[in-house]
Amino acid sequence: MKTKKTNQNRSKEPRKLAMHYMETLVDVARESFLILDSNFKVISCNPVFYRNFKVTPKKTEGESLYELGNGQ
Repeated sequence: MKTKKTNQNRSKEPRKLAMHYMETLVDVARESFLILDSNFKVISCNPVFYRNFKVTPKKTEGESLYELGNGQ
């Protein structure tokens, strides 16, 4: 018999795997990339973004896209 917890874990696996692939592609991209959630908050950025905009993950991740760069 399948438990509710097992079904929940299985439903999260494809999402987790997709996120892993997306982060991997963004990390190797030559252009600046951000991964945003549905509220336009930064989940992560690639190293090129951090280097080009001279920001750190600590000051960027979790922030609203509209608040980055003093709202510019």
